Amino acid sequence: MGKPISTEALLQKAAVAVNDITSGGGVLQPEQLDQFLRITQVSQAILREARVEVVSRGQKLLDRTGMTSRFLRPGVEDNTTQWTNPSAYFAAESKPTLGVIRLATQKMDGTAAVSWETLQRNIEKANFADTLVEIMAERAAFDLEDFGVNGDTTNGDYTGTILKMQDGFLKKVPASHTIDYGHAAFNKNAFVQCINSIPARFRRNISEFRFYVSHGIEMAYRDVLATRGTVGGDVWQTEDGSLKAYGVPVIGVDSMPNELGTGANEGVIFLAHPKNLIWAVEDEIRILDEFNKTRDSLVLFFHASVDCAVEEVNAIAKCINVKWNLGGS
Repeated sequence: MGKPISTEALLQKAAVAVNDITSGGGVLQPEQLDQFLRITQVSQAILREARVEVVSRGQKLLDRTGMTSRFLRPGVEDNTTQWTNPSAYFAAESKPTLGVIRLATQKMDGTAAVSWETLQRNIEKANFADTLVEIMAERAAFDLEDFGVNGDTTNGDYTGTILKMQDGFLKKVPASHTIDYGHAAFNKNAFVQCINSIPARFRRNISEFRFYVSHGIEMAYRDVLATRGTVGGDVWQTEDGSLKAYGVPVIGVDSMPNELGTGANEGVIFLAHPKNLIWAVEDEIRILDEFNKTRDSLVLFFHASVDCAVEEVNAIAKCINVKWNLGGS
C-alpha cells in the first residue's frame, strides 16, 4: 500500500488547484467570469432574469430614450402653422426624453477558510478548482441579491454591512408607487393595487412583469387559491405549481423581507419587469489564496465590484405592511 498523503501535502495540492483558477494576480479569466456569473444568476430568483452589465474600470453609462407624450395628432392638409404660428406648431411636437443611467461599481470583499475536512472530501476531484468557484458564487449570489433588494443607506441597523453601501430596488420605488397595506391580511387586491400604481404606458406587456414576494406572502396566496371551489383544489398546497396573479408570475424570493411587523409575519410585494432591474459587475473579479499552516486551512479571498440600478423607476411598485396569515392564524 502507498504511503498516506499528509495533511500538509493535501493543503499544498489544494493551493495549487486554487492557483489554477486564475492567472495575472488572481483575476478570473473570461470563461471563468462567465461561469461565475451563470452560477450567480441561476441560484437566485431576481438575478436569474435581471439585466446584467459587465463594467470596465468601475463605470459605465447606459443610454435611456423614451417618448412619454402623445405622438399622433389629427392630420391637417397644407398645414401652414409652422410659419403662421411657429410657437404653437413646435409646442405640439412630441419630444423624446433622453437620459443616461450611470453605473458606478463599489468594492466588496469576502474571506473564507477551507478546512482540512473539506479538502479531504474534495481534493481528489479533477474539477476541484471549479468547485471552489461554484461555492463562492452561490454564496455571493444570495448576498448580492440581498444587496440589490434591501440596500438602504439611511438604515442604521445596516452599518458595517453591504446593505448600507447604496439604496436597493425597494428603496428606489417612488412614493407614489408605494402602497401601504396598513398591516392588513393579504388578499389579491394587493396585487391589483401594485399594477394600477404603474402608469398605463408601462403596463402594455404586464405578463412580462413579475410579482417578487416574500415566502410568507407566496404561501398566503397559495392558501387563497386552495380555498377556491375549482379543480385546482389542494394542488396549490401539495404541488409545485407556477403561481400567477392577473397574468403576472408570482415568485417567492429569499431576500424579500418576510418577518416584519410586531408579529414578525408581514412581508413585501415588489412588482417589476426583470429587465428593468440592472446588475453591474466589474470585469475583474479576483480570487486569491493563502496557505495557513497554523490554521491547517486554505484561506480564500474574494474581491468584486458591483452596482445595482433601475432603468425606469416609474415602472416599479411595491406593497408594504402586508400580513401573511396562514391557516386562519
